[in-house]
Amino acid sequence: MLVGMRTRLIKKRTQLANAIRGFAAEFGIAAATGMCRIEPLLDRIAADERLPELARELFALHGQEYAQLLHEIERVEAKVME
Repeated sequence: MLVGMRTRLIKKRTQLANAIRGFAAEFGIAAATGMCRIEPLLDRIAADERLPELARELFALHGQEYAQLLHEIERVEAKVME
C-alpha cells in the first residue's frame, strides 16, 4: 500500500510540474525539464513583475501544492524505508 501511495504521489507531482511548466510557457517563460528546475522557475515567476498579479498568485498556489506533495512523498518514503 505504501509503494502504491508513493507511486500515486510521484505521478501527481509530475503532472503538477508539467502543468506549472506549461502555464509558464503561456506567459513566454521557458524552463528545462526536471524536478530540480520547478522551484527556481516558481521563484523566477514570483519575482517577475511583468506577469499579472493574478497569474503570480495562481503560480504561488501551485508552488504551495508542489511543496506539500514533496513533503508527503518524503513521509511515505521514510515509512517505506522502515
